[in-house]
Amino acid sequence: MSAIVSLDQRTFDEYQRRISSCMRARGFAYVPLGYPSLSDRDMYRKLNPLNPESARQLGYHMPSVPAVTEANVHSAAFDQAVNGSETSPESGCALPSFRKVHDLVDPAFHQVNAVLGAFDQAVQGFFAMDEGIGLQHAWVSCMAQNGFRYDSPGQAANHYRGSPAVTSEELRVRAADFNCDVKVGMTAQRSAWEQAKATEWKDKHASELSSLLAVLDAT
Repeated sequence: MSAIVSLDQRTFDEYQRRISSCMRARGFAYVPLGYPSLSDRDMYRKLNPLNPESARQLGYHMPSVPAVTEANVHSAAFDQAVNGSETSPESGCALPSFRKVHDLVDPAFHQVNAVLGAFDQAVQGFFAMDEGIGLQHAWVSCMAQNGFRYDSPGQAANHYRGSPAVTSEELRVRAADFNCDVKVGMTAQRSAWEQAKATEWKDKHASELSSLLAVLDAT
């Protein structure tokens, strides 16, 4: 995953470098935007269903990604030089720069997406098994004892995740969800099963993964 994040950052930085070069040729000083600083490790830690801090603070909402730092002084002429016009966005610096960079990196990202798709398929299926079905039923029963009726954690998450702000009701449901999850061992057992499947898949596709890493490093 770190190799993918690294390529994404290099892609973003090259995109910004090309915009800056294009703008300089047009007589403008463009300060390249900074890549978001939240690391993939921090993001996964916050997304962990058994992270009590995230459960208490975010409920079912996703953690926010730090805003891209912006140090440019904008004017109508500056913005048009960057973005072009509404009828001709390709006349700006941003769109041609984006296209040129992605012409270079998209083949690598297509390979990444294909491999990640195959990996996702390999680690799916826990809740279709008797063990997963039983744990989900136990979670539903536990939630009902706490006064909440949901068919799955996903249903509870979907109910609240689209709302504009975290509410006290959402936090109560999330707290019950968290406690029931720990009580029945749902995430713990699902994670153990998925980790075993992931290890099995990675061992089987070691050569393919090594080739992909080489492509990412060379891109």
